[in-house]
Amino acid sequence: MSRTVRALLLAVAFVLVTATPAFAHNSLKSSTPAKGTTLDAAPPAVSLTFAEALDPTTTTVTITAPDGTGAAGKPELADKTATVAFTPTVAGEYKVAYSVRSHDGYVSNESFTFTLSAAAVPAATKVTTTTAAPTTEPSTTAATTTAAAETHSDTHPAAAETDTGSTPWWPWALGGLVVLFVGGGIVALRRRKA
Repeated sequence: MSRTVRALLLAVAFVLVTATPAFAHNSLKSSTPAKGTTLDAAPPAVSLTFAEALDPTTTTVTITAPDGTGAAGKPELADKTATVAFTPTVAGEYKVAYSVRSHDGYVSNESFTFTLSAAAVPAATKVTTTTAAPTTEPSTTAATTTAAAETHSDTHPAAAETDTGSTPWWPWALGGLVVLFVGGGIVALRRRKA
């Protein structure tokens, strides 16, 4: 019986010793916005709170917009909390990725997502998108391009006409060669007969 108790105690001690590093890892305790939430108003910043104090030399936080662009600045650290300014670009799912190091040296690389509805996109972004109507500049540019194209098309045929006007010399040269060969052949035949 004592051997059984001793074996159980050793097993429990082994489990506790091997599990201690896992409990020591610097894991994410909470975030604002929370993981998996859908927001109708974009937060000015994203905040992550961890189990241990953060090391500024090894802590990184990135936020990626649905269109693949970055939507956050450099994280500001205060003890166990990392905060990054958030600039939304489009509605959709945003990915928050972070890397933190524990006191035991273990590095955690994790991520979570939250979603912004269409109502959460800033008015400035909407105005920029909707007011991108054609102005007089594109038409002016188009007119300039059209004029340049017409000028090019006008000058190109002229060049082609000049080329076609100068090409008829080769039939004359070929004809002259034929005449020379025929004449030479006739002279040669006459000499043979003589």
